[in-house]
Amino acid sequence: MSRRVKKYIPVLKRIAMLGDKAKKDFVRKCDKEFLDCVSKCAKNVIKGNVPLTVRQKESLRRSKNDLRAFAV
Repeated sequence: MSRRVKKYIPVLKRIAMLGDKAKKDFVRKCDKEFLDCVSKCAKNVIKGNVPLTVRQKESLRRSKNDLRAFAV
């Protein structure tokens, strides 16, 4: 796991507990380094570098357009 991802693990855990509106507000206000970190994670998921269960894949399939947008 990269240093950048390790740095943002607590932030990512906090974001996971937020509601949809709060998540959107957070993304609008966060810094570029955090967005780069999320983008890198999304790219790794899309490339298949992250092992996922069938349930996780199905969950991501519902939001695949958002995931692809983040991976750019």
